[in-house]
Amino acid sequence: MTSIQVAAALSRHPVAALAVGELVGSTLETIDSPIDLAVLGVTPDLAGAVEDIVRSIRRLLNPRVLIGATAPGVLGGGQRVDHGPAMMLWSASLGVDIEPIRLDAVGTTDATVIAGGAALASGPGTLVLLAEPASFPVTGLLGHLAHTTPAAAVIGGTVAPGALGAPGTLMLDDEAFRHGAVGAWLPARIPVRHAVGQGARPIGQPFAVTDADGSVLRGLGGRPALQRLNELVETLDDATRDRLARAACSSASQPTNTAATSGSATSWSHACSGPTADRVRWR
Repeated sequence: MTSIQVAAALSRHPVAALAVGELVGSTLETIDSPIDLAVLGVTPDLAGAVEDIVRSIRRLLNPRVLIGATAPGVLGGGQRVDHGPAMMLWSASLGVDIEPIRLDAVGTTDATVIAGGAALASGPGTLVLLAEPASFPVTGLLGHLAHTTPAAAVIGGTVAPGALGAPGTLMLDDEAFRHGAVGAWLPARIPVRHAVGQGARPIGQPFAVTDADGSVLRGLGGRPALQRLNELVETLDDATRDRLARAACSSASQPTNTAATSGSATSWSHACSGPTADRVRWR
């Protein structure tokens, strides 16, 4: 098999054009073969320049497939940035064909139709997927693949929301999207080791779940869950309370702690409002 080369670069420059230059320069110092896959993470401070960023990276590095998302924090080159302007670029020369994936959910009277689903391979391999959770039924996709492609692995996460709860931004090649999902299909001959990263920390004391309706949590420790939560908030210091307030409406929307982004738990979740997952059709 062709030798695999991988590079992870990070820039904290507040000017997008100069940050791109730092990422590209660092990548070219490590990889001297054609780049097959590039994964980009951009913090909200630079999200307004996403279109220019992806076009510049495509022009300078010419990756065969580029995917990315806005993220509350990014990882790269042994560093992690949780606040302020930053960009991370993970690139790989794999010596195989990588299939770009673009999925979108279209609501009908009796189901949600996934446009682009036919592009998913039917054999073993790895799907790297980034999704906007309010517009895309992630759990429906996972259920579909578990039934049709049980040998496939799925890794990735959900995109971080923009300002005031607006949809975050997804990137595929030189385009940007604010709905649906983007991804890349890696053939089985590329060895992929899946890792779970946890970017959150617990607060308060543990409680037994005493009442629930499906995935809706109603009772903790014999009392209403909201009452327990309100009491917990009152015990927090100001800094922790502020972080909780900022995360409360976006915890299911943040990207996972992968090589490209850092945020909430790596496990897929679909707690925010969006298309139902139990009636999904594919085309």
